[in-house]
Amino acid sequence: MDAPVDATPIEQARPLENDEGIEQVEVVGERPGPEEASFAVTVIPVDGTLAPSADVATAVQRAPGVHIQRLGGLGDWSSVSIRGGTARQVEVFLDGLPLNPEGGASTNLSDLPLWAFERVEVYRGLAPLALDSTAMGGAIHLVTRSAGTGSFSGALSAGSWGTVRAQATSEGPLGARERAPRVFLAVDGLATEGDALWFDDGGTRGVADDDRVRRRTDNDTVQLSGVGRIRVGDDARGAAVGDAFLVRDEGVPGTTFAPLDGVRYRVQRHLPSLDGHTVAGSTRVHGRLFGIHRDEVLDDPTGALGAPRSVRTLTAAYGARAQVDAAPLRDLGLSAMASVRRDLLDGQGVRVVGRAGTEGAWTAGILGVSATARALGADDELWGLPRAGVRLASGPWAVRAGGGRGVRIPDLTERYGDRGVLVGNPDLRAEQAWTVDASGVWDPTAGAVDGRLEVGGFATDSRDRIVWARNAQGLARPDNVARASLLGLELAGHLDAGPLDLRTAGAWTAATDRRDDPAYAGNQLPGVPELELWHRSGLHGELSGAELTIAHELSYTAGTYDDPTNFYRQAPRALHAATASVGWSSWSLGVDLRNLTDRIVQDVPRDPLVEDGVLVPQAVEDFAGLPLVGRTLMVSLAFDPRAARAAE
Repeated sequence: MDAPVDATPIEQARPLENDEGIEQVEVVGERPGPEEASFAVTVIPVDGTLAPSADVATAVQRAPGVHIQRLGGLGDWSSVSIRGGTARQVEVFLDGLPLNPEGGASTNLSDLPLWAFERVEVYRGLAPLALDSTAMGGAIHLVTRSAGTGSFSGALSAGSWGTVRAQATSEGPLGARERAPRVFLAVDGLATEGDALWFDDGGTRGVADDDRVRRRTDNDTVQLSGVGRIRVGDDARGAAVGDAFLVRDEGVPGTTFAPLDGVRYRVQRHLPSLDGHTVAGSTRVHGRLFGIHRDEVLDDPTGALGAPRSVRTLTAAYGARAQVDAAPLRDLGLSAMASVRRDLLDGQGVRVVGRAGTEGAWTAGILGVSATARALGADDELWGLPRAGVRLASGPWAVRAGGGRGVRIPDLTERYGDRGVLVGNPDLRAEQAWTVDASGVWDPTAGAVDGRLEVGGFATDSRDRIVWARNAQGLARPDNVARASLLGLELAGHLDAGPLDLRTAGAWTAATDRRDDPAYAGNQLPGVPELELWHRSGLHGELSGAELTIAHELSYTAGTYDDPTNFYRQAPRALHAATASVGWSSWSLGVDLRNLTDRIVQDVPRDPLVEDGVLVPQAVEDFAGLPLVGRTLMVSLAFDPRAARAAE
């Protein structure tokens, strides 16, 4: 699976032959990295600053404007929303392959093996043409490691709530031949009982007699996920075949106010792909055939969700994509792409989605300009999606601004879903939004001090936003919110000075319901906190030949509402974490403590609508009725020969 070209495709290669007849590649341009483009993007390297038990959600949390929601503890379902959008407005890509086209099923970030990736790119807002996304909520791009000189790495972890994890990665040539195929394989296995403690107020806020701490039941998970790829050729021409797979079996515990017994959920997923590319002069052509297969089963043998039944949902998609990148001038990059995808539900074709677009990027001294024109066709409708951006850079300073339109058509679950408590709505309209953003970056380098500071803001006008609302029978059904507005400020920075490593990300977001209905007009959109902060303070050094690292992390989330009427309000929460590791040669031993202060209860106003000064305890939650777990310990032993080579 080849990663797509970056937003400004002006790096091109030309095949040559040396005196020995061996083909080489001459680079005639230089493509800027993602952070040098006019898109709002944060690049997060998968490195030693991440905790040993970190997952993709943990890494993504380091970007400003990002909100992570979890269903509990280690291995539990987690999703991401960006800039006040919904989880389904964010598309997740693996080496350019869409895991959730149109945000379908809002990808579970716990499904993905973090250490298979070299970096995580978080696009806040509209994504570049190289990612086949038209969603207005942003994109997460996971870039796998390249098959290098050949190595094996692995890790074993164990910890709280009966959790064990094993990870292994192998990469390198398949044989000793000069042009031997290169193989990459990463596998991640996880098992957890998930039987954490949580606070139960008995459904009677303010009445202490029935308050107690209970143990979570039916919250176990067994999962195996992985990424595999075989690549032949070189930068001038080559091909790759790969797959990303997942097998997961878990209990469904239900909410704190409506626990379930005996309900289970199983899923199998495959993302097969076949890629090929060739370079002719200053033009690169890349083509891809791909599939998305997802088999989900919800078993409810006792009828905890209604009548006893087993619901199986098969979703699939098959598609093709082609992109051409050219650099007719050294300072000008041009791209064009086209893709088509057929979606199937339970073996029946339900729609065809087509996309086409062009993108140009031009640089002249300190000025860079980019423009993208996309077209999206589906459900007998056609949308035009323009985007433009500009970037000024001089020395350590850079300023960028951009804007454009995004559209997301309803996914198959929203239209036709029947998954126990989720019921589809075939009359849903496509979401759409106009977004503008701007930011300034200061990126100095002075001797041993390395730092970066980014400050920016955004504004979004959203139409027909799709939200899920739960009725009195506990069934959730999606509907359109006619209009909503989002305004935000973002901050991100890091400072690395000798043994000290400081990293910060934060966002303030005003997400306002603009419907005419007085019951909702002016309310805060549910699930969107006004303020989020994340900070890491780390120290690293060497002692007797061993590399030592200790770090503290703080994440703060302001209180948010569970419903559009703004009656049910979650408590704000501040969670602490600590990590420590010691590394020698190719080995490292790490300890990771989440929710260091064991906070599972927060005092909140007794009546959310009346300020009477009386506070009562409430479980610390993320999703409504789904508690976050208390103090969690993980111990990891890892082997990675690349760490030893990097230290040499």
